[in-house]
Formats: sequence, structure tokens, C-alpha cells
Amino acid sequence: MPSFFPGCEFKKTAREFQENFNELDTIPFDRAVNNLKTGAGISLMAELALENEGKPAEIEIIKGMGTTSFIGASDTTMSAISTVLLILTLHPDVQAKGQAEIDGVVGRDRLPTFEDRKSLPYVQSIYREIMRLHPAVPVVDLPYFGKNRFPGYWATREALKQYIKNQRKYQTRLSKAVVSGRKFKNSRRFSGPQPAYVSDGEGNQRFEDPSGDEDLVGLGGNSNAVAGPSGHQYDDKQDQGEFWAMNRDPNVYSEPDKFIPERFFNSASGPFTSINEIYAYGFGRRVCVGRYMADNTAWLTIVYVLATLNLRKAKDGEGKEIDIPGEFTQTFFRHPKPYQSSITPRDSRARELMFASPN
Repeated sequence: MPSFFPGCEFKKTAREFQENFNELDTIPFDRAVNNLKTGAGISLMAELALENEGKPAEIEIIKGMGTTSFIGASDTTMSAISTVLLILTLHPDVQAKGQAEIDGVVGRDRLPTFEDRKSLPYVQSIYREIMRLHPAVPVVDLPYFGKNRFPGYWATREALKQYIKNQRKYQTRLSKAVVSGRKFKNSRRFSGPQPAYVSDGEGNQRFEDPSGDEDLVGLGGNSNAVAGPSGHQYDDKQDQGEFWAMNRDPNVYSEPDKFIPERFFNSASGPFTSINEIYAYGFGRRVCVGRYMADNTAWLTIVYVLATLNLRKAKDGEGKEIDIPGEFTQTFFRHPKPYQSSITPRDSRARELMFASPN
């Protein structure tokens, strides 16, 4: 049926999506291959493409690998990197300790590498604490609204109203939908978008239930993780844990809302532990498949920043520091709201290392 036929408008949308995706799949790939050939840049995908030149099927797989890596990691990685810059700016004392450790282990004549990681426990603790306090996606969703509620987490009245409105809209659509002659019997299992977050000005955001007596762990989604706050295992397999609650459990972390990297030196496993214990990357069957790449990217960002840069609050015309609220966006992926800061090389040698690095 043509797209202008009543009820077939979706075909036009699908065609536009396909065109956009083809551009996303092809343009960066072609640019990477060309940069490798001309010496303007390096790329694993481009190297694989040249090794498989003349093999169309393999080339399509390689293009898909690059596109998937970009789509799946760009927003979360940007969230992690921008959060690192904010937190280090807000905590110059922690920044100084990390720089001292790097200087003592690595020196000032080269940049740190992954081989140095085990020798930099304080830098690892900074990384762990940032991922604990500020995961890119702080909430694990509930499969549906109205049943699973737990005390301690809250969301705005406006967000809840909008959520319920969307919830009813999607339930109505699904209850009327027919696929292969069958109706969706369990339409209540499907839910609408996430509500907005609320910030307390310290970078902490929660969900609030206006009724005051029942609170939400999360809204929407259909995951099946069963670990919850304080490590409680819920009997109903549809109940969800929440990254925010798990990472700020007072039974596990003393002063859980404070940024204290040293806390990991006192933990049983120390700062170095299995990546599966970093809940920011998820858990259970829906753990992030790209967690190892994300882990390396986040750690490398922190250690490079500490080795080469000084992050400070910006100053106004009178020389007074400009306050940083430390607030985050009200989006599914958390990003720091715009703020003013001063970023300068630690010294001339750090500047040389920055410009000499291919990264």
C-alpha cells in the first residue's frame, strides 16, 4: 500500500528512518577509511575494512559493528566524561591527591597507560566513587506502574501526572491492537516514558509520589533484575532494583550522599573489584554488553585529565569564584547542566604530552 493511503503514514516515517540510518552507517565509516588511507587518523573499523576489501558481506558487518558501538555508547560515555569533569572541579582536594599518585607512579614524562592501572588505587577509587554517586542511567525501570512501590524514592507531581497520562494512552492503544488475529491481553505490562528527575542542588535526584505514603523504585520498562535496595531480593521476579538506591544504600556505604573516594580502601574487596560489582553498568540478564569498553574509556578519561589538567571554578571580574550548583539534566541519561569552570594544563610538559598523544 502507498504511504499516502489512510493508515499507512508510518511507511513514510520508516523510509525516513532508514535513510537516516544508512547515512549514520555509511558516512562515518567512509570517512574513517579515507582518514586511515591518507594518514589523517586511525580506526579499528577502517583497518578491518581494508583487510576485508572486496568482501561486501564482511564490510557490512564491520560497518554495523562501528555503528552499534557509537549508538550504544555515545550518550552514556558523554554523560560519564562530563560528570568526571564536574566532580573533579567540585573537589580540588581529591584532584590533588589523584595527581600526586600519578606523579609518584608514572612520573611527568609520559601519560598513564592501562598497565599502570593496578598501581593507581586512588585513581581507581575516584572512578568507582563517581560511578557510584552519578551513574549515567540512575534508574532501573519497573515493568508496569501501580504495583511495585517501596519507601524512600520520590518524583514530582507533574512528572507523575504526565506519566499516568502517557501510561493510559499506551494501555488504550495496546488494548485495541491486534497482531496476527490476537489482542494484547496484558496491555498493562507496557508503559509510557520516564518522568523527570528532581534535583536538590547537590546533584541528587529522586522520584516523589504525591500521595506521600507510597513511593516508586522506577517507572516503565520491562527488565527482570531482582536485586533491590539493601540487597533485598524480592519474591516477585518483576520487581526492580534501582541503581540510585543500590549505590546509596546506607547499610553498605557510610554517608552515602557524599563524595568520598577513600571509602573503597576500607571495603572488603578494595578499589579493584569485578566490573560486575559496579552497578552503573547494570546487572543480571540486562547488564551492559559494552561495559568493558565503557570501563576503559571512563578510567582513561579520569587518569588523563588528572595527569595533564587543572580543573578549577571560574572567577568573576572581582576575582571571586563562581559557584557551581552541580545540577543535572532531567533526562533519561544524566548530564551536568551548563556551568563555568577554568581548565588549564598543569604545566608546559603536560601541554606537550596532550598534543603528542594520538588520543
